[in-house]
Amino acid sequence: MSRAEKRAMIDPSHKHLSVVQQCGLLGLGRSSFYYQPVQVNAVDLVLMAAIDRQFLETPYYGSRRMVAVLRRAGYVVNRKRVRRLMRQTTRLYCSKLTGLSRFLMLSPISGQERTGS
Repeated sequence: MSRAEKRAMIDPSHKHLSVVQQCGLLGLGRSSFYYQPVQVNAVDLVLMAAIDRQFLETPYYGSRRMVAVLRRAGYVVNRKRVRRLMRQTTRLYCSKLTGLSRFLMLSPISGQERTGS
């Protein structure tokens, strides 16, 4: 049973069972019952779009280089924020990156794999 289904089953106005008891019976933490998800603000959406555009061009950029690119574009960001947003944005591409790493290791001239040195 999903967390959302368990939350829907709890009745805060139940006469005989408190919320704590209901959560215990369902195996749901009380904090999960009261949790309200935070919505993404507009600035983060703009940054995520910029990260997404840059990631499609250069998927090998890490958070440090991405911060430099965004700062050159005029955004005021720090590395922790960019790293968090990259994790959220690039989660969509994780399945595609497995093949990409092999693609990046191919030599553009000969088509043979490069060695580590």
